[in-house]
Amino acid sequence: MISSATPTEFLIPRLDVRSPSISATASWISDLRSFRGRILWAEGRRPDFREPEGFVDFDPIDLASWHLILRDQTDQIVGCVRFAPLDEISDVSQVRAVSQESAALILERYSCDERDVYEIGRMLIAREWQNRGLGYFLGSTAAALGRELGRQLMWGVMGTRENQDKIALRFGWERGVHKTFTLPRYDDEVSIVVGRIR
Repeated sequence: MISSATPTEFLIPRLDVRSPSISATASWISDLRSFRGRILWAEGRRPDFREPEGFVDFDPIDLASWHLILRDQTDQIVGCVRFAPLDEISDVSQVRAVSQESAALILERYSCDERDVYEIGRMLIAREWQNRGLGYFLGSTAAALGRELGRQLMWGVMGTRENQDKIALRFGWERGVHKTFTLPRYDDEVSIVVGRIR
């Protein structure tokens, strides 16, 4: 019997782990930003992520972050997530940009300060690789690494339109506050998700 499986159905992407000690001009970071820009552009729904020279998602948080990158058998990026120490990105934290009040409430509730927290973000999977548990894999791997690196808590802003927030809930995290926030640039309602990792 001939299988009707698609060519990528039985393939497992390779995990590429990058530490924060990176160069802003490294080729891999350019490739990553291009991949993220293409996914975030979403067929034109988010026009800010396409420029005349191509797709791009430039973000200063990248240089302070650990990056987990999934690559296919041709070395093309098919998924990613990043996490950064809150005390190093305090002024550009996405959670704080969404709601300073909510961020302060979460830190108080979990008895944490900035040095205890990693901020997770940019969890993206190429459409043809979705629904295979890769988001769960990236999130849980990031949490495990955060635990090994000595932090107590991870938090992040995740979209609700494509159920990114529900992926975080599946690996045992919770909503930091019981409301969503509108981000016009992303054409999405987002939740703040929180997970204790120690």
